[in-house]
Amino acid sequence: MVNEDENEDSLRLELALAKEKRDLAAIRLAHSKHKMAMYYNKRVHPKYFKPGDHVMHRNEVNKAKGQGKLTPNCDGPYTIC
Repeated sequence: MVNEDENEDSLRLELALAKEKRDLAAIRLAHSKHKMAMYYNKRVHPKYFKPGDHVMHRNEVNKAKGQGKLTPNCDGPYTIC
């Protein structure tokens, strides 16, 4: 038969191990997020605009309407004030 004391001890042990596993998973998740952020930040190139620069604005509305592949992708040039 099952001994109640042994059963309670094993349940407490499982509970302690579950908390430890949860803590290790949180540490691994934080490490993974940090690595992904470093990977992204290495490859991103910030864009700096000065007054007087000419820029093109991507036209996302035409893609949503589905007007075909010959519609212009950008509007502009616009001048930064």
